[in-house]
Amino acid sequence: MTDVQNIRYIAEIDEATGRIIQILQPTHTIPNEGLSEDGTRRIVYITALNLHEPNLALFIQNWWFNPTNLEFFEVGEAPNRHATWSLSSSSWIWDADALLADIRLHRNARIARSDWTQLGDASLTDSQVAEAQAYRTALRNLTTNLDNPSSVEAVDWPTPPSFLQ
Repeated sequence: MTDVQNIRYIAEIDEATGRIIQILQPTHTIPNEGLSEDGTRRIVYITALNLHEPNLALFIQNWWFNPTNLEFFEVGEAPNRHATWSLSSSSWIWDADALLADIRLHRNARIARSDWTQLGDASLTDSQVAEAQAYRTALRNLTTNLDNPSSVEAVDWPTPPSFLQ
């Protein structure tokens, strides 16, 4: 049992991954340490003994929690924003779904920037409207034809018509 006076911070941990969700300052009401009722989150007291990095931002970024031995361990910085630490393999794994979500965000922004071309009062020629439609179709179809990109920047984006650049 941890002495309440020794608690520096309270960490909320994702039980499935061991990722630190947030770190809070202790207040007058300190939650009980342990697993949440639904089994998805864990409260862990952080003391001088298990605070391995004084910079909390770096602690959250580079340290995870092992729910088996109930200890923090260093994983280091993720190789990219689409990597997730795997407790089972003790290594970074590629999160293709996270990359695809980012690609869709960028794609949707490009489509939104060209929405005006489809309005009836847009001062475009019929040829320009057709160019914009082809561009927008290529953007919508982009995620079905991806060739395993390593980043959003590595995607072979359709070239917008000159009047959209």
